[in-house]
Amino acid sequence: MSKRWLFIPLPAGKPWNGATPHTEPLGGSEASVAFTAQALARAGEDVTVVSHGTVTPGAYYKVHYFPTNNLGDLLDQTWDVVVVSRWVEATTPPKPWKTRVLFFWSHDMPQGRVHVTAHKAVFLSEYHKAAWGIPDSIIIGDGVELDMFDNIGDVERNPMKVLWVSNPDRGLPLAANIFQKVRKRWPDLELHVFGRSSVYGWDAATESPFLPRRGDMQNVFMHEALPRYSLAAELKTAWCVFYPTWWPETYCMATLEAQAAGTPVICSPNGALPETVKGGILTYDYLNAFSQLRNVRRWHKMSEAGYEWAKLNTWDIRAAEWNKAAEDIINA
Repeated sequence: MSKRWLFIPLPAGKPWNGATPHTEPLGGSEASVAFTAQALARAGEDVTVVSHGTVTPGAYYKVHYFPTNNLGDLLDQTWDVVVVSRWVEATTPPKPWKTRVLFFWSHDMPQGRVHVTAHKAVFLSEYHKAAWGIPDSIIIGDGVELDMFDNIGDVERNPMKVLWVSNPDRGLPLAANIFQKVRKRWPDLELHVFGRSSVYGWDAATESPFLPRRGDMQNVFMHEALPRYSLAAELKTAWCVFYPTWWPETYCMATLEAQAAGTPVICSPNGALPETVKGGILTYDYLNAFSQLRNVRRWHKMSEAGYEWAKLNTWDIRAAEWNKAAEDIINA
């Protein structure tokens, strides 16, 4: 028997609905709500999402969407499962949720002491869970739409094309600087930057402190952010994703999508990346990593490992994990 689900993401960033991940760039936490809801609906669940901004009520991929100002009306309804994403205050509204299960779903690192009122807190990785230190919490990671990549078919790889696909503030200036050192050995390499702050609806000025220095711009190409389906095509033609980040990644959906494209990842062993990057090289010796991937056999081994890992982390698998977590609480 299907359950009634309500997802309440933090009302921040750009306005979005269920169609947005298919048509516009969108941040990872928002996209994860949209794709999880869509996968649950495919599994026969009755799913509603509350999103902020000018959201026209309606169904997108069998998921019902309402604007945040409808939250009061939704609070009066009875639900089987309520999932509050990032917005911890929404776990304790003025009157209690009428729900059998209440989850708090975090995508961020903790900021000071936070009191979580829920049946379970849900984190994205072991690293993420340990950082929060909440006993008896569970892990459900991010996912990937494999069809997004498989439907592109076979395309020609450009062995000189390297991608940056994360927010610039996660280390783009460092990446560009290291890239220039790598180019001393392979001068024809190109770094194509698709990760931009506009993904979050931020003004362009917010990313200016995090752009590469002028002296590190040789063979670095800045592009506008792309919707995920368009970015999938870029990933399929790239030789690798380069991510020497210092950021404490709680999962990193961008690297999972790279692996779904069969594109090896060169990244730092930081945050949750050792848990979530299986098709790539985790290191601080980036010149050595580039050298390893110039070996065709090594490249194909990393490409295949990444794709096999992505197959274990689809949104449909994630939906099944959410369903089991809810039913475990209901049946306890």
